[in-house]
Amino acid sequence: MEPIAARRFGAAPERMLTLDVVELTDPEGDALTLTTDAEGIWITCTTDGDEVTVGPFPADSLRDALRALGAFTRAA
Repeated sequence: MEPIAARRFGAAPERMLTLDVVELTDPEGDALTLTTDAEGIWITCTTDGDEVTVGPFPADSLRDALRALGAFTRAA
């Protein structure tokens, strides 16, 4: 996936911010979106028109949390 540049949103070139976005959507249309920027990783959940965003999380912390979750689910 190609990064999204802030200049597409009207930012001056010297203030460009590169974003990487990944979205997962289930059959009912609920979505989980992960967005990375200079501050870290933002997580957005969207369902039935409601949206909640949390973050930014440092990439290392999020990676460690996902590893712990994976270890937990394998042990269950």
